[in-house]
Amino acid sequence: MPTQSSKKKKKDDIDHSIPYVMLDVLAKPGSKVVNISFDPVTEGLIVSVKSPPTKGKANRELLRILRDFLEQLGCQPTRCTIVRGHASRNKIVLVTNINVAELREKLKVLALS
Repeated sequence: MPTQSSKKKKKDDIDHSIPYVMLDVLAKPGSKVVNISFDPVTEGLIVSVKSPPTKGKANRELLRILRDFLEQLGCQPTRCTIVRGHASRNKIVLVTNINVAELREKLKVLALS
């Protein structure tokens, strides 16, 4: 009698027992200054990074800046990962261990300032 094989968990699979949020991020590589702004229309972030978009340098800088930004807002993400758009300016970033409602409120306050 055949047995069912256990499905191996991929490293990019989402653990739904941990709170998470998917952020729409527009990356602007090669900028003169590092900046993060919130677009209230799309409810996404616009992140300007200095690194060029070669060999993943801009993506690594974007994730570092995003992690630091979230920590400054008082959120303590355990992981930030690009799940879509590695080679695009439009990205979807998975942020784990974060309260979605709290983050949304803090971003709205940021947009008003």
